Amino acid sequence: IVKMGPDGVLARTATGTVVAEPVEVKVVNGIGAGDAFGGAVCLGLLRGWPLERTIRFAGAAGAFVAARLACADAMPTTDEVHELLNEVPR
Repeated sequence: IVKMGPDGVLARTATGTVVAEPVEVKVVNGIGAGDAFGGAVCLGLLRGWPLERTIRFAGAAGAFVAARLACADAMPTTDEVHELLNEVPR
């Protein structure tokens, strides 16, 4: 997994490559965005999500936190990330 900032996220497995577009937000504070990203990747892996969904979700989780002032208090719920992606939770 390679986070590419404004260019999105690149992820590769033995069988494929995915590039997820960034979720655009007004960045207020980047502290904790990587933690949210990593936690969201773990969630996707534990739930058995496809790579593209996992990476899109993780990017959105990081963007969610970057758009907030606080770090620990800014960690999103799964539903908040789905809302940011404008998708229905699955």
